[in-house]
Amino acid sequence: MPEKNVNQQKTLMVKKYYSMLISGTFNILLTPLSLMSDTLISGLFLGSDSVMAVTLVSPLILMAIFSGSIFSLGIPILYSAAIGKFDKCEADRIFGFGLLMSIIIGVLIFGLSSFIVGNPTIAN
Repeated sequence: MPEKNVNQQKTLMVKKYYSMLISGTFNILLTPLSLMSDTLISGLFLGSDSVMAVTLVSPLILMAIFSGSIFSLGIPILYSAAIGKFDKCEADRIFGFGLLMSIIIGVLIFGLSSFIVGNPTIAN
């Protein structure tokens, strides 16, 4: 009887792995495509100053996408596991942690972007 439980857990873990693999792969493929299209469109239609601005902000965008990917892939799995164990307190704690970290990282990225960009006026 315990072997059946182990096989069911492996099946669940394999399903979770493949679902995370697919979403993570799309995320990894579409992030550089998005940044390249931003640079290409700004270069073609807006000029060299806009390309410099996009290049300046690209690391911050990548940091935001990376942190978003970590929380959007990891927190729901932990939350689902806690709900599956009928541990509502743990599930609430995991949800609160994910929400708090998202807010903290958002504030940090906003502060970092304000520090890097500084005064957004463009010299003529």
